[in-house]
Amino acid sequence: MSEPRAVVLPFPPRPGAERPAGCRPMPPGRSATEEHGLNAAWDELLWLAIQAWSWRDPESLVAIEEAVAVLQREVERDWS
Repeated sequence: MSEPRAVVLPFPPRPGAERPAGCRPMPPGRSATEEHGLNAAWDELLWLAIQAWSWRDPESLVAIEEAVAVLQREVERDWS
């Protein structure tokens, strides 16, 4: 006898909802290419954090600080 498998239930979209709940729309004036680049920067931060966790060296922390500085400017621009 096999183990029961999970079933994925499709939920119909809410009327008028274009994005999942909790997602912010792309800021005005930002192109899809810019958004893609920003997502890549967040991915890089995640990768750097994993590397820092593994190596625990000063250079890894400096790389994280630099990545955060770039993202901080973008986040501040989005939220201002």
